[in-house]
Amino acid sequence: MHAMRAVVNFGGMIMWFYAIGVVPLGKAVAIHFTLPLFLILLAVLFLGERVGIRRTCATAAGFCGTLVVLQPGNLAVGWPEMMILGSAALYAGTVIFLKFMVKTETPLALTFYTNFFILLLSIPLTIWLWVPPTVDDILPILFIGVTGTLAPFMYTSALRLADASIIGPTDFLRLPITSGFAFALFGEVPSEWVWIGGGIIFLSTWYITVRESRLEKQRKADDAAGGA
Repeated sequence: MHAMRAVVNFGGMIMWFYAIGVVPLGKAVAIHFTLPLFLILLAVLFLGERVGIRRTCATAAGFCGTLVVLQPGNLAVGWPEMMILGSAALYAGTVIFLKFMVKTETPLALTFYTNFFILLLSIPLTIWLWVPPTVDDILPILFIGVTGTLAPFMYTSALRLADASIIGPTDFLRLPITSGFAFALFGEVPSEWVWIGGGIIFLSTWYITVRESRLEKQRKADDAAGGA
């Protein structure tokens, strides 16, 4: 299962890295907020979870937010934006794997094996597309490697220590943080449609996260009362 999760994760990474070379970072992050929406769909398909009318409406609202960001009538929408959606779907798949594995595996083991198999998958592409790094490339590569390793480890650890309703909404800090760095480093300014669409996606996924957390607490309380 570690290998399967790594393959799905690797596919999401490839799509993401390809897309952010073309799409402005703020827009890319806003589109990637669709991950929780894909997660709901996959949970229904593979985990047999039931989706009520409120959750369905919130998911539909999130999809509308995605359309606002993408602006389908804009001819600038193309494969890079579709790649970001594909990346979000694949990353949602890794969360499905994680839901099974976090019960028996430690965060350290999950991080190690995922990165190990991703390393094996990267070797053929590295040989085929190898570009010798310059001295100026070393520090950025090390920074990406360290933060890319710490991020999933910290996320997995957080899921063990706190409710999803607390952890989930923090992901939306990526939009202002990424937009700030994109403006400072590359002079990119997100359009108003990115902020509007990102806000719609945020509200829909935040509602889903909070509501599901409340329902889970209610189910646990009912089970405890029934067992007493």
